[in-house]
Amino acid sequence: MANTNNQRDQRLQRLSSILYWEGELKNQRVQSLLNVASVQASRSISEFRKLNPSLLNIDTQDKKWVLSNTAQLGAIPPIEEYLAIIRNYEENEGWIEDARTQFLEPPPNLFSCIRKACIDSTPLKAVYASTINTFNEDIIYARSIANTDAGWVVRIWSQSHKQFQCLELNKVYKCEQLQNQTFEIPKDLIWDNHVNLIIRAHRDLDDKMKSIYERNSLMGERERVFTLRAPLSKYFINFHRIAIDPKINKPPEYLGELVNYIDIKDDIHL
Repeated sequence: MANTNNQRDQRLQRLSSILYWEGELKNQRVQSLLNVASVQASRSISEFRKLNPSLLNIDTQDKKWVLSNTAQLGAIPPIEEYLAIIRNYEENEGWIEDARTQFLEPPPNLFSCIRKACIDSTPLKAVYASTINTFNEDIIYARSIANTDAGWVVRIWSQSHKQFQCLELNKVYKCEQLQNQTFEIPKDLIWDNHVNLIIRAHRDLDDKMKSIYERNSLMGERERVFTLRAPLSKYFINFHRIAIDPKINKPPEYLGELVNYIDIKDDIHL
């Protein structure tokens, strides 16, 4: 029963993504993207309508349900979630192209080694580059792997430094699991802390540039809140060139500013 409910929830979540990013739900399209028969597609759309009666209006001419102009959108499904659906089930006819490149894609052997260490809570013997471009050999515990805007990062406990830190995965030269060895490490309170980053267009932008920034980066809002784990916030801030001191960090290098830096500066450890 739990598995059935999980599959149902996944279908409804996918329908939500399709509706928001395509603006409509149509039986044939749902069949294609969810890989289901016509009856199952109709049943899923009907169930979605009952749960979200205010989101949909019927288009009798084209036999489809369209997103209501007065719909209260709430939490919009990430576009990456929608793109994952169409990559899995749609034959791309050229209407969309992913031109992103990932220079910092991790080597599979390192990724698999660190992944296993995260899951099994086993220590690793690792060699990685330090900030002064020398290689350190260390015993580490890997807690979690994060895909940030700036690249892949692994949260580790460093046995030599006796502290938690974030390590860019592209700086790891090699690693191997250590069997039958354990170390006592403290609770990672900083990693468990989430912070809200309140972003606004930089105060020194003129009205036209503020409007462009708000439309492109803040979904048309004056401010936007991004919630991240505290240690990962620096990658977001640095990658997107967000000013933490607008009097020093100015346009055109910095187009946005962190409104609540004073309130969270002790948490984000820039």
